[in-house]
Amino acid sequence: MESNDKLKIIKWLQHKKIIPVELVCKCSNNFKLQERKDIVDGYNWRCTKCSTRRSIRTGTFMADFNISLNVILKLILYWSIQTRQLDQSDFIQISRQTIITFQQKVRLVIVKNFNPSGFTLGGPGTIVEIDESLFIKVKHNKGKDLFRPQIWVFGMYERNSKKCLFMVVKKRDAFTLLNAIYTHILPGTLIYSDCWSAYSRIRDLDKAFEHRTVNHSLFFVNAEDGTHSLFGVQQRLT
Repeated sequence: MESNDKLKIIKWLQHKKIIPVELVCKCSNNFKLQERKDIVDGYNWRCTKCSTRRSIRTGTFMADFNISLNVILKLILYWSIQTRQLDQSDFIQISRQTIITFQQKVRLVIVKNFNPSGFTLGGPGTIVEIDESLFIKVKHNKGKDLFRPQIWVFGMYERNSKKCLFMVVKKRDAFTLLNAIYTHILPGTLIYSDCWSAYSRIRDLDKAFEHRTVNHSLFFVNAEDGTHSLFGVQQRLT
């Protein structure tokens, strides 16, 4: 890719506030963009006073990846239109593992930065499915895997409209989950959940909720009402 094209991508990312427009050096001088043909981005930050250099990705989720900005934008596009990972690997010529790692990072950024204030689901005559899941799991239960971050994500899915809301929760206790339900689900909603004990008090909330449970260990999809639609959405998040 030509240097001018790389600069256009950088300027576009700055316009979208994905990367900073300016950066201040520890010496209190402003960094300036400097062209460098020996790095993947084609440009980096350079302090004109002390010559300190910084990547233009400093402070962004893209700092963890050594792939071009052009490829990153393509990966975001393909993820947003649900392109298969194998197809993405063929199109862009990068490994499937890199794609998987990138998508996990993007999902975490979205979940952590989405402001759910005022977002509501449900209402009389509607069904909302709820569930909590471990976002990053320990793979082998030993060694360095034990130190990988484990994040619980609570999801709510309105079946008719397919609207959904996912949020990171510090705990999956009754106080935390019931507070989320009370805040984001409208009165009169029929709520489906698994048999987690925290949900047993949903009927006690002053919102006229109807509550039914599904045992995940016994059923994958309820043949009568199609419950577990949320499960399919979660599979795309984990």
